[in-house]
Amino acid sequence: LKRIRSSANCIGLGEVRKRRRRRRRRRRRRRRRRRRRRRRRRRRRRRRRRRRRRRRRRRRRRTNRGES
Repeated sequence: LKRIRSSANCIGLGEVRKRRRRRRRRRRRRRRRRRRRRRRRRRRRRRRRRRRRRRRRRRRRRTNRGES
């Protein structure tokens, strides 16, 4: 039962994060038009860090699905 719950939670978190990503991208596009070049460079650096974290979490989810 514990293994089934952990795999279900991982799938649920993935769906929630996809929805949040879409909303964040829309807000960033609006800010870029107003605030131009200097702040674009800062945001690109932040995005690279976030992508690395997401890839690590996905690998953990795959191990949970294999066990269940």
